Amino acid sequence: MANLATTATESLQCIASAIRQNERGSISAADLLDFLENEKERSNHPQNKEVFDHVDIPSNVIPFLLRWFNDGGVYEFPTEDYFDKGGDDDSTLVLTAKKGSNLDQWVNSCVWIANKLASSKYISNSKKYKFYHADRDVGTSGTNFKAKATQLLKDARTNAVDPNFNTAIQLLARGSGDKWNPADIFAIEINKESQISRKLSSNDMPDASEKIFKMARDAKGNGKKDLKFYAEMGQLNAFNQYVDQLFEDKECIPISLKKAGNPNPSLKELKHKDLKGIEDALDLKVEITKVDYKPTADKAIVEFSIGGKGGAMLDFRGFEKTANIENVQAQIQAAGSTANHGKITLPLYSFIVEQSGGMAAIRAQRRVKKKLFGNDIPTASDNIFTPASIFNDYANKKGIKGSRDRFTRRTLIEDTPAWAQYIQWLSKGSLPSGLNVGNTEVVRNVRQKLGDPTGSAESQMPTKKIGGQKRVVFASAKSELMKEWSRDPRTGKLIRVIPRSRYDGKPQDFVWAAKYIKNKVQSAEAVFVVDLARKAPKKSIKEAILKSAYSYAASRGLRIFSNREIKEFMSASTYIKVGG
Repeated sequence: MANLATTATESLQCIASAIRQNERGSISAADLLDFLENEKERSNHPQNKEVFDHVDIPSNVIPFLLRWFNDGGVYEFPTEDYFDKGGDDDSTLVLTAKKGSNLDQWVNSCVWIANKLASSKYISNSKKYKFYHADRDVGTSGTNFKAKATQLLKDARTNAVDPNFNTAIQLLARGSGDKWNPADIFAIEINKESQISRKLSSNDMPDASEKIFKMARDAKGNGKKDLKFYAEMGQLNAFNQYVDQLFEDKECIPISLKKAGNPNPSLKELKHKDLKGIEDALDLKVEITKVDYKPTADKAIVEFSIGGKGGAMLDFRGFEKTANIENVQAQIQAAGSTANHGKITLPLYSFIVEQSGGMAAIRAQRRVKKKLFGNDIPTASDNIFTPASIFNDYANKKGIKGSRDRFTRRTLIEDTPAWAQYIQWLSKGSLPSGLNVGNTEVVRNVRQKLGDPTGSAESQMPTKKIGGQKRVVFASAKSELMKEWSRDPRTGKLIRVIPRSRYDGKPQDFVWAAKYIKNKVQSAEAVFVVDLARKAPKKSIKEAILKSAYSYAASRGLRIFSNREIKEFMSASTYIKVGG
């Protein structure tokens, strides 16, 4: 489940949609705010019960919404157009939200989306719907659509014969159902609720493999692909067909939400089914426009266009908790939008690189690491890049004299110049000598994180406003811990704080230093693979890698593209996307 704030805004959309359904006409922000005001005394307001008969949301969101409403809901005199619509006399007060507040923005978004959905072709005016939050079990089934898909995906692991397919399913089965279908809410026809509940709780999904094999035999041109992978999904594919049919019959509509910024939000149907979805994916054109290694930050970004629309991004960075050291992930941004699709893990990105024929870049990386570190850098157990585990050792192993541990706090400091050389090779294509890396950005940042300003000009160090003035501060992963650096009272120069010797320092300082190098290394390695400035792999492979990553993150399924062919590992089911 998402965090409570996100769950609450999604649930507020369910409420707004139920109000719109009951009103049988357009609603305003005041209607939704009135509901929240009345919810304080639900027993005196039967209309609230009628709304709750048509929603299924987590119980803990109502107290959250009421706290939010109490902070941001106000009574104001209505605007002139209110009276034009049959409002009361000019002494009337109406509920509004404080302008510019979060409540104001989200209430407007929910109302605009509710009106848009109700007037769309996807919602039937002759049917009554219950609006389910995606995490809520349907009826008495004990499960929901995403949980069912996730379970079928895990079950598919036992049926996966092909080793590549087996690896893909292992990776896919680790996650949630979001990439199978990113819907945040489901509109389910009340008269069909019991029937759908029974279907979800049963295990009688017909195996659609034979139909898919027949499709492969009958397909022509681009449609004749290696569909045996798709066939092996068996019941998950049958489940997709079931969900698609519910959608066609307007009995269950999966809805993906983005915050709406105007009264006429965009609404789009996304359908990625059978051969048509594969052909559409093959025809999708990807062009890499920029690779940015972010020399002053511990991340790297690939910018590209999809189908002629610019603005798509893979943003590789660390998303783990402050105290942890884990693999970087890629945040995917949609083409032509500021909205993020979600994340793709490094193991799954690795699988895409391998299956797409991108290993030439990885072999080049390994040759350079061997030149710099000998055979010391191990192979990661879950991906093809430098393992995060060695940086965890750098941060947490003390390197006691006589220890055989290769990666420790002591060797972190000693190895930093070599990592700086490697990062420069990744980002600039040349390998500097060890003599020329002593004052590079990487070395300076590691020193600063360990409390040593040696080699750092003040203009190169982080700053923070303290007492209204910009001060040079101690580099830290958290802004609140960025304390002002001490100065020598006689010379005014920054003085070394920690370590007093080369290997002393606070444990968390070593975590920040090791995490910084890990983020720089893994993110640079990941974008290096698709950098057009690098010779290998060839351009078509780089574009195929990005297309696969984007397709997965955009919930179109997991597909591997190569030489105008495609392997379909998981197909997404139909949904509509509204807002943004």
